Amino acid sequence: MGLHIWELQPADSMHSLKAFYASLIVYYLSLGFTKVSILLQYQRVFTTRKFQIACWTIMAVVLVYAFWTVLSSIFGCKPIQAFWTLKQPFECLNQYAVWFANGAMNILTDLAIIILPMPVIRKLNLPRRQKQALIGIFAIGGL
Repeated sequence: MGLHIWELQPADSMHSLKAFYASLIVYYLSLGFTKVSILLQYQRVFTTRKFQIACWTIMAVVLVYAFWTVLSSIFGCKPIQAFWTLKQPFECLNQYAVWFANGAMNILTDLAIIILPMPVIRKLNLPRRQKQALIGIFAIGGL
C-alpha cells in the first residue's frame, strides 16, 4: 500500500492482513500444483520403472507437504480470525519457524525435481554433446 505498517489505520491493516492470509493459501496451492504438474510431465517423458517409482515418491512428498502448508496457513492461528484481527486471546504457530521450514522444504523438493531426470538423460543413447545440452536445458529450469 506504499506505507509502513505503523502508518496504517487499523481497518487498513486488517484488510491488508486478510489479503495476506488469502494470498498464503493461494501461494501454497499454486506451488504444490506447479510441482505436481512438472512431475506428471516427467512421468510421460521418462518411462523407466526406477524413474517412475522415484517420481511417484517425490510427488507423494510434494502432495503431503502442499497439503500440510495449506492447512497450516488456514489453521495457523486459533481462532482463525486472530491472523488478521490480532485480538487477544489467541494462539498462533511460530511464523518464522513455519516460513523457514517451508523455505527449506521448497528448496529440497525443487532440487529433487531438477535432479530427477539427470540420470535417465545420462543413460540415453545419444552423442555426448546432445546429452550435455539436454542436461543443461533441465538444469536451466532450476533457475
